[in-house]
Amino acid sequence: MSVTDQPSREQSLSEDWALVEQLLPAHWQDKARELGAFRRGRVITSAATLLRVMLIHLTDGCALRTTATKASVGGLVSISDVAILKRLRNCAAWFEWMCQELRATWLPAPLQPQLTSCWGGATYPPAGWHHDQRAWRHWIEVAPALQRGLSQPAR
Repeated sequence: MSVTDQPSREQSLSEDWALVEQLLPAHWQDKARELGAFRRGRVITSAATLLRVMLIHLTDGCALRTTATKASVGGLVSISDVAILKRLRNCAAWFEWMCQELRATWLPAPLQPQLTSCWGGATYPPAGWHHDQRAWRHWIEVAPALQRGLSQPAR
């Protein structure tokens, strides 16, 4: 295989994102608008871009300013750290919905009640956690379960 035959970085990233989208619940983009996470679409033009920016922040564990820089350098969107924070605050219900849908799809039914309380789905979040952070915790803890090899939906 020659150098010209190798996929470009953009093509590779596009294929990676397509894989992530296959794992997400049906109608996740519509739910972003319905639950208030994605509203106007001026700077961030789609729910997919919003999710990608939020995942940079949440999975990399980087500061908001670093997230803004990575999103800009990566060609996603040019946005300030304050604007990311405002959008992050509006994503809690959306992330919580996605996590519930992912659990229902990918985890066997007998495990779901145990994992709900174990993953912070209790009525009262742990001490020191703001309500919005509980949703991020849901999202971040579902991803490793998928990476461990749950490649088939639960039956």
